[in-house]
Amino acid sequence: MIDPQGHDFLYSEYSASSWSGRLSELKEKKVEEIQVLVPWKAHEQLRGIRDFSKVSRLKLEKLLSLCEETGVRVKVECGFRLLGQSFPNWTQELNQQSVLFLPNEIPSEMVGCGVPSIHDEVFFAAFLDFLKEVASILSLYQVPEGPVSELCVDLSPFQFDLNASAFPGYAVALGERHGSVSQLNHTYQTSYRDFSSACTNRALKLQANRRPWLSVFDYQWCRDRMLATASKKIKADPVLAQLVKKIVVKRKSSLSFSPRPVMLDATLLDCLQDGERTFALPCLPGGQFSHFSLKAFQLWEVLSAASASKDQVGLLGEKQVGSFCSETAVLCGRFLPRITLEALKEHVREGGQLLFPFEVPKYDENLSCFPWDFNSKADEVVGDGGSFLRYRLGAGKVWTPLKPWSVDQDLFLSLQTVME
Repeated sequence: MIDPQGHDFLYSEYSASSWSGRLSELKEKKVEEIQVLVPWKAHEQLRGIRDFSKVSRLKLEKLLSLCEETGVRVKVECGFRLLGQSFPNWTQELNQQSVLFLPNEIPSEMVGCGVPSIHDEVFFAAFLDFLKEVASILSLYQVPEGPVSELCVDLSPFQFDLNASAFPGYAVALGERHGSVSQLNHTYQTSYRDFSSACTNRALKLQANRRPWLSVFDYQWCRDRMLATASKKIKADPVLAQLVKKIVVKRKSSLSFSPRPVMLDATLLDCLQDGERTFALPCLPGGQFSHFSLKAFQLWEVLSAASASKDQVGLLGEKQVGSFCSETAVLCGRFLPRITLEALKEHVREGGQLLFPFEVPKYDENLSCFPWDFNSKADEVVGDGGSFLRYRLGAGKVWTPLKPWSVDQDLFLSLQTVME
């Protein structure tokens, strides 16, 4: 399969006799570099037995030689971006699985599925063995003598694993996050004996109920840490270290994190990308629902339904910094990451205006109170959108309604009316 945009080449889908012609076509179109996807599933039908030379459509060295003859450079990708090509059949028998939500064929729908997990030791060891065999072949065709410029490993589907807390690595990551069990207990007002007891579904549900934003910050941080640990293990292997130039653990959403008139706090959401479609799900530590994550998802659904909002809505990310529109509506709760709060505060000081239709955020991810340092007490102002409290800060203003707005189908229209 060749993607005309990214020039992905999934050679196992074609007969080996057609490779030369397809490469020549790309060369005629001035394509200087292709990305070759090496499918683990096709190459390892039986556990530990890998075929790179017997079946004609799996002859990786033949393909690389043709690329060299054609004068096409090659970036090689292994991993899990194409899930249907990623998992050998024998891996489905493993007990420990990740739970991923994936885009369905029906627009706006998601389906959940269980897949072998990169955090399972048996699965990860087998994947490493596969990578090392691929790397040993690629090493014979490296630039400058050969066409292969790099090997990329894609772990990004595991970014949103709903079952990450079921693996021992989650408790290790949680320990790195909090430092000690006593600190964790102080934060959540709990009495866990150790970090493992804080990672059960029952414990995660309790944390989500008591500290919803903080539990999500913890969950996302630990998931990222687990993938970072897997990445380090790959890079630490002496066979792979020379060839692996990039390990992808996150896929960017097409939703903009750049300035928009309406900015939605994405802390409680997991945003997934599938081609031009973007999906969002409530972030659920251990698969546990909370009122706050469901409300964030409801906000997403309302804004997505308003077709006029597509170019006017952006996301506030955990690391959001930089500029905002001069007049910005910020849809959030009482918590925001401190780095985001500081950026919003500086924006107002310099003359910007912020509208918080639900409430002005007062706390950061560590439950610390955030000092807005308003110039004076709020003024009550009556406008087209109802009654508002207006705070002054530096050269700018912060607005919030006396009565928090409802999350309904008229929300975006109300935002447009007030912003105008």
